[in-house]
Amino acid sequence: MSLATAHFVTGIRDRLQRYVTQDYPAQLALASRLAVPAPQPPGKQGDQAPPPTPPVRYTSATSLRPQCSLPYISTEADLDQWLAALRAAAQAELANGNRISL
Repeated sequence: MSLATAHFVTGIRDRLQRYVTQDYPAQLALASRLAVPAPQPPGKQGDQAPPPTPPVRYTSATSLRPQCSLPYISTEADLDQWLAALRAAAQAELANGNRISL
């Protein structure tokens, strides 16, 4: 479904959400893959080609789920607690070799 043919706000919202969570990270991964030069065949006998690089996976920043028990943020201390949990969630994604799209 395209935005031009959408008749309802929910259709537009769903399409936008799908773009943010699926299509945009896929586009970033494709751009990363295309930016890496093609591997060159070994020049001399006995030379080994470098191992292929693993594909880059992008995670949307909106899909990060911090482990925080706060129902809302009302103080600066609450904000610090939530930001620390968000940072830990982002670090876990980076530790898995993923990148975070903003």
